[in-house]
Amino acid sequence: MTNALITANHGDETDAETAQRAIEEKTYGFRLCLISDAIIFALLFAIFIAMARDAADESTERTLSQLPRIVPETMLLLASSVTFGFASVATAARQRWRAIIWLGLTFMLGLGFVATEVSELYGMATADAGPWQSGFLSAFFTLIGTHGAHVSLGLVWIALMVGELAWRGPTLDHVHGFGSNRSKTMNVIDSNILERDAGGKPHHTFSHPAPGAVSRLHRLSLFWHFLVIVWISMFALVYLLGLL
Repeated sequence: MTNALITANHGDETDAETAQRAIEEKTYGFRLCLISDAIIFALLFAIFIAMARDAADESTERTLSQLPRIVPETMLLLASSVTFGFASVATAARQRWRAIIWLGLTFMLGLGFVATEVSELYGMATADAGPWQSGFLSAFFTLIGTHGAHVSLGLVWIALMVGELAWRGPTLDHVHGFGSNRSKTMNVIDSNILERDAGGKPHHTFSHPAPGAVSRLHRLSLFWHFLVIVWISMFALVYLLGLL
């Protein structure tokens, strides 16, 4: 038990433990949500593979395998994973504005990925290779579209996260409207979790983001990296297999 909890009164300690348990429960629940998403994508992969022989013609498969179009799209999403990692490092280092900048870069890269993906699907539809042509194309559009919808949701989440960090400042607990009890409780957790740096030197409470914001950013990070892993699987199974 740290000095922050030892010096806090019993009520603060109990509230801190309750709030910390609530954060852990949210993270656990979100991981269960990601597992359900993984099951959905696994089913879509299975449907796509099952319908792979139902292509309208061979030229359709060659259309899906145009790597000069797909590789830049993949690089955009991989780069966004890297920039998100830098945002997480900046948050851990209590560098709020650097975290905002890296999240902004992640947003732009993700937006470029979605725009490229939409352009790809639109080009296929206008070239008479839409989902109405065959079961194979229907499975393809469903798989790609589901992933694109998830990335779009992630972009909205990133935008909200940037707005929260920029508007409320490095510490969210001292903003008016949170209530004195919540502020007191989160301050105890804040001191408990983010009390010292790597060298063991203490930090003042106002110098780093609140545990609630850190927890939300952590869940967003899990979601975004999950989408990157799914896309790598799609790149291998959907596009590269068409070249073999």
